Amino acid sequence: MSVSDNHLRLLLASYFQYYHRWRTPLSLAMDCPDPRPVLPPERGSVVEIPKVVGLHHHYERLAA
Repeated sequence: MSVSDNHLRLLLASYFQYYHRWRTPLSLAMDCPDPRPVLPPERGSVVEIPKVVGLHHHYERLAA
């Protein structure tokens, strides 16, 4: 399978966005480089959202 330079750039950009927005490293006390608010259970049910062409996922609460 061959991957064009443009496709590789898009895939890497998608991964870096995921990494800084959703990944929770131990060195940051399980927070991500771009902090986000913790949503209470009253906010709604938890849904899975695919990232990086479905290779990774994050979960968030969405209002019903």
